[in-house]
Amino acid sequence: MQAWRNFAFADMVQWQHNSFRHFSEQTLPITLTIPNIQALSEILGASARQQLKDWQKKLSYLHTEIAKGMTMSSANSTNKIADSWHENLFLLSLIC
Repeated sequence: MQAWRNFAFADMVQWQHNSFRHFSEQTLPITLTIPNIQALSEILGASARQQLKDWQKKLSYLHTEIAKGMTMSSANSTNKIADSWHENLFLLSLIC
């Protein structure tokens, strides 16, 4: 339990107060919410941070080239492409 309390990203841990018949009352970690891929790489350490940077660099080139070939009618469309790119990067990182 102390390890969870000392977790470097304690703000991502959700706690719940429970009563147990034989153990009295306990406050237990129930959920670890990782808000984005950057936070995930921070939790996983230096190697994951470097891998994320490498993937971002490689995919940035592809994103730029794809964006050049598309005509956008509004800034909203550009935001959708950027959001999709981040989502695809996250999914790709889970696979690789």
